[in-house]
Amino acid sequence: MRNNLMQKKRRDHIEEGEQAYQAWRDTLLGDPEARKIYKEEAAKKELWLQLVEARQAAGLTQVELARRLGVSQADKK
Repeated sequence: MRNNLMQKKRRDHIEEGEQAYQAWRDTLLGDPEARKIYKEEAAKKELWLQLVEARQAAGLTQVELARRLGVSQADKK
């Protein structure tokens, strides 16, 4: 019974956090300029993830990829 109460409290905290995030996101995206920046950053993140997945699928490390591109690993952003 105690475990059930602890699990319920944990779920309540998670739900509260999700609601707070949703309220923040709705407020942020209500501003057209902020929405534009949010979408641009989301697109950058998606591209970055695709590049990481492609590099990993090719079996390359970051160092190997940088070498093939002719740049130092630190130059990649």
